Amino acid sequence: MSALMIQRLLAVIFLGLGGWCVVTPGVVERLVLRPEYVTGSATHLLLLGCFGAQAVLCGTVIAFSCFTPITFLVFGLVGSIPFFAFNFYFYFIEQLFTNWMLLDFVGNIGILACGLAGYSAAKRESAAMGGLT
Repeated sequence: MSALMIQRLLAVIFLGLGGWCVVTPGVVERLVLRPEYVTGSATHLLLLGCFGAQAVLCGTVIAFSCFTPITFLVFGLVGSIPFFAFNFYFYFIEQLFTNWMLLDFVGNIGILACGLAGYSAAKRESAAMGGLT
């Protein structure tokens, strides 16, 4: 798979999950939070929508940027590892999340995998072009 295809897949992760938060924040709240934490308040829906909008912005930037090998590597690590810690803490320790939040965990695995695979593919493509990228 080419680095560009991996980059577009990375963008889809952000656009898909972020878009879901923008379009239906109430559904996201009801599915991912345990019932005792669901309020349906305008503030919660606003914050989920803002979170989703930032993810959509990130996905758009990813889709239209020119990633280098180091961009893939840094994005894969920084874009996933802190979120693994977040998901672990609020799923296992504080237990705010339902099993639906595991979709985010899967997304984070995808971000890490795309970052590492993109790094490898971009390095390979760069070497094939004589290191010009």
